Amino acid sequence: MKRILKKVLLILLLLGEFSYSQSGASMQVKCDGSIDGTIGSEFTISIDVNNVTNFLGASFNLTYNSTYLDYVTATAGSWIGNSSDLIFFPAADEVTGIVSVGITRKGTIGAINGTGNIVSIKFRVTSLPGQTTTLPFTLSAVNAIDPNGGSIPLAQINDSTQLIIQGDYILTITSANGTVTKNPDQVSYTSGSAVILTATPNQGYMFSGWGGDANGTINPLTVTMDGNKNIIANFTIIPILPTINVSNALINFGEVSINTISAEKSYNVTGINLAATVVISAPNGFQISRSSNQGFTTSLILAPNAGVVNETIFVRFLPNETKNYNASIENISTGATAQNVEVRGTGILPPRPTVNVNNTSLIFGDVLVNTNSSPKSYILSGSNLSSNITIEAPSSFQISNNETFGFGSSITLNPTNGTVSNTLIWVRFSPAAAQSYSGNVINTSSGAITKNVSVSGTGGNKVTTSSNPDNGGTTSGGGIYNTGKNIAVKATSNKGFKFINWTENAFPVSTDSSYQFTMPNNSRALVANFSDGKGNRSPIFLKSMPDTTIYVHNVQVLFKYEYKAVDPDGDVVNFKLDSGPDGATLSNIGLFTWIPKTTQAGMQYLLKISISDGTLTQTIITTIKTFSTIVGIEEYGFIFPSKFDLKQNYPNPFNPMTKINYQLARDGLVTLIIYDLLGREVVELINEFKTAGYYKVDFDASILSSGVYICSIKANDFSKSIKLILTK
Repeated sequence: MKRILKKVLLILLLLGEFSYSQSGASMQVKCDGSIDGTIGSEFTISIDVNNVTNFLGASFNLTYNSTYLDYVTATAGSWIGNSSDLIFFPAADEVTGIVSVGITRKGTIGAINGTGNIVSIKFRVTSLPGQTTTLPFTLSAVNAIDPNGGSIPLAQINDSTQLIIQGDYILTITSANGTVTKNPDQVSYTSGSAVILTATPNQGYMFSGWGGDANGTINPLTVTMDGNKNIIANFTIIPILPTINVSNALINFGEVSINTISAEKSYNVTGINLAATVVISAPNGFQISRSSNQGFTTSLILAPNAGVVNETIFVRFLPNETKNYNASIENISTGATAQNVEVRGTGILPPRPTVNVNNTSLIFGDVLVNTNSSPKSYILSGSNLSSNITIEAPSSFQISNNETFGFGSSITLNPTNGTVSNTLIWVRFSPAAAQSYSGNVINTSSGAITKNVSVSGTGGNKVTTSSNPDNGGTTSGGGIYNTGKNIAVKATSNKGFKFINWTENAFPVSTDSSYQFTMPNNSRALVANFSDGKGNRSPIFLKSMPDTTIYVHNVQVLFKYEYKAVDPDGDVVNFKLDSGPDGATLSNIGLFTWIPKTTQAGMQYLLKISISDGTLTQTIITTIKTFSTIVGIEEYGFIFPSKFDLKQNYPNPFNPMTKINYQLARDGLVTLIIYDLLGREVVELINEFKTAGYYKVDFDASILSSGVYICSIKANDFSKSIKLILTK
């Protein structure tokens, strides 16, 4: 039997005694205690004599079990003498298992008496029996040698000295259609060892139980070695059964507002060996479909093709209560184990609609009556909206989502997916009277907290002061003032000049250089007149361009204005353009012309015009601005109409675009304004100087509500209105 060398054995020597008569002398085999070792370990047997008299030596045979032991060596004991003083003949027959020993002291030394070790014999363990085995050691042919060289046979008294070897147990495993692993993995085990057996089936098989020296279906199985064991692992073919599998065991939708639909999620269901349809059922609050974005329901039936199903199932969450939803989508087919997909979600209250503004106050200051201020803006946004945002302006204020046109009393913004992104809202102040104005631009949407932007400004009439001539002196006190306010203007003459009087429209109003008056409900243009003492008077402006903002067009459109002036002394008046926009000209007789370029849109220029009689000069400075938006207005050729007219728009009714045509028989300032039926200005389309010709305006009413509107034109002494019908 093949044995593993690294095995621990326990060797116990049970002491026994063999006695031979020589005046009570005896011989025995001895070993102290017990020996633990492995295959290849060695141990020693001591051969001792007791109570000998006149003892010179001995001979004997020691029989051992050569199946498990090998003889190694024999050594003379120190009690009988040094090796040089001995005659020592050990010999071993490993086939029969007998060690024969002859030992004697040399006659020159003499005999000894008493008790001591005469021989030590060493053995080696060569194999293990697999179980506890008793191996006896037997002494025979024992003879004492006396000093005369004679042998004295000694009778054996007992025969009980023996070696006990604790052996290992063998574990044998038998399996087919699968494998079994042992832990620890050894051929044999010591008594009481625990071994863990794990059965693993081959593909298409399953473990069905243990046999032999074990039983049951526990896997892994722990075996305690208390003897040799033969254990069988049984494997059987897995039966072909209908099977359903799902790719996801859990789908979590998180938080979803009640009465809304979540984003879709999906899982894959597969089936093999199916003999019936697969029925899929969704729990309350969830819906399923075989297609994305359509066909959602609470139950689906999948028909197998040759016993096979492979389908993607789309799932969505539709909570109608504020609670946690936790249930399962069932996937069932006859004969197959049902597969569930757990679905979770939480129904929450929808987020509240929100309207936000980045600025809560716009202050316009003093603005000239019957003019429009420069627009100011704020940013409006909204989220989670279920309806439009409505913006309404208070009286004398107008709003638009464009900086240059489309101003009116209200705006409607349509959200996209419940959101209005940051949108600039422009506000302008248009006072009708010289007084203080204040109010709120109201921004509201259903369910949202209303956000107000406070607006304020003061309407006033303008007082302008100028010197005649320009170098005659300086003036102060001009500005915009409310009606009824006490005003004081002052004229201070330069060296060499003397103040004469204040005039308005060439009519004297005061000879006091500090002129005080109560502000009327109109503007005043006062001229402080100075004399150089030579009797020459400065020319004066009769007509000058006010501060003006004009449009830049997508085609070349000429802007022109005619200045008028007179010299009180009848001298010739010369006009000069001191500064202005690139491309502008001024003729000697006062005709200002300019064709704005598209690159000049959104600019501001100081227009400085001087008049002179050759000696004295007067200057007027005007601000001329251009809107930043380039307006698409088409001009019809160079044939001038014979009369003014405003044509009916087309189409009419319209949504949201319509065309408005008008014609001008002469140059002049033109306003084209849209009003609602209450007479409130909604959109100012045109407010600028135009040359004679034919014009067309494309009117976009996207921001307006359905209804009837009035379009009015004013040009020179011509005015006309038409009715526009917006249908959405």
